[in-house]
Amino acid sequence: MKESSIQQRALKKSEQEAARICKETKQVERMDLRIMELETTNYSWFLVWKITNFYRLVAAEDQGKKTSHYSPSFCLGRYGCKACARIYVNGDGAGHGQYISHSFVLMSGQ
Repeated sequence: MKESSIQQRALKKSEQEAARICKETKQVERMDLRIMELETTNYSWFLVWKITNFYRLVAAEDQGKKTSHYSPSFCLGRYGCKACARIYVNGDGAGHGQYISHSFVLMSGQ
């Protein structure tokens, strides 16, 4: 009887530890994401956006896939709004098929 209760307590303790480790792992993942976001945040009002596979995007849109592509977001001040660029590589609206269309998307800050 005594061994059974010891085993049950040990099992309960290990379940509690597993739950604590899971909770702390999630917290570390959130912190890593926040650190990565802070490291890539740009406060200078300038955006340098390298669009990879540009010709592949153009070819995909020529095949009828009309999609927009978004840049990484950047801040318009340390405590202000965020923004990102949006591009249609084969145009949008009146410029479809002739021009590249782009716009800026304003987002709320933190």
